[in-house]
Amino acid sequence: MPTPTVLFRADASETIGAGHLMRCLALAEGFKEHGTEPVFVSRTRHPAYVRALQQRGFAWTAIAEELPFGEEPATITRLHPPGTVAGVVVDGYWLPQDYFVRIRALEPTWTLAYIDDLGQLSDGIDLLVNQNLSADERSYPGADEKGVRILAGTRYALLRSEFRKRPRNGSAWRAGVSRILLTLGGSDTENHT
Repeated sequence: MPTPTVLFRADASETIGAGHLMRCLALAEGFKEHGTEPVFVSRTRHPAYVRALQQRGFAWTAIAEELPFGEEPATITRLHPPGTVAGVVVDGYWLPQDYFVRIRALEPTWTLAYIDDLGQLSDGIDLLVNQNLSADERSYPGADEKGVRILAGTRYALLRSEFRKRPRNGSAWRAGVSRILLTLGGSDTENHT
C-alpha cells in the first residue's frame, strides 16, 4: 500500500509574512512522524521559505503566481493523480469562498481541512483548526449541521518540532535566563517591531 499523501496549501512572502506556511510546516511534521507524506503546494518563491521546507525533507509543488485563485483547485487536483492524496490542509485568508467546494467537486474522497484565525466556517470542509486562545466550538455555529469537526483552542496549537521537543520541566531554560526575545511572523511591513 502506498504512503498516503497530504497536501498543504499555504504561502509566505515579505507582504503576508510566514505564519501560514510555518503553521502548516508544524502540522506537516506531525503527519510525517505518523507515516504520511506531506507535500506543499505554494506560490511562495522566497528562497528562505523553500529552503525551510526542503531541509525538513518536504516535497514542494509550485503554483504559478499569475494563476487566478479560482483556478487553483483544478490545477492542484491535476498535479496530484487520483488515489495518491488523502487530503488537503489549507491556511490562507485570500482564497475564494467556494475554494473547498471546487476541490470537493473534483476530488470528493479527499479530506479537506482549514486552519482559521478569523472565525470563518468555509463551505466544503471536513475539519477546521483554530489554535487561538479565544477559540472554541461555539465560534462556529452551524458546524455540526455541515458535518465539520472543529479543533479549537490552545490544545491544538501548531508547534514546530524545535518547540515541541524541548524539556517539559523547563529548568534548563531558567538557569541564567534574564531576557527573552519574542518575534511574530516573517515580516513587519508596517514596522510594528
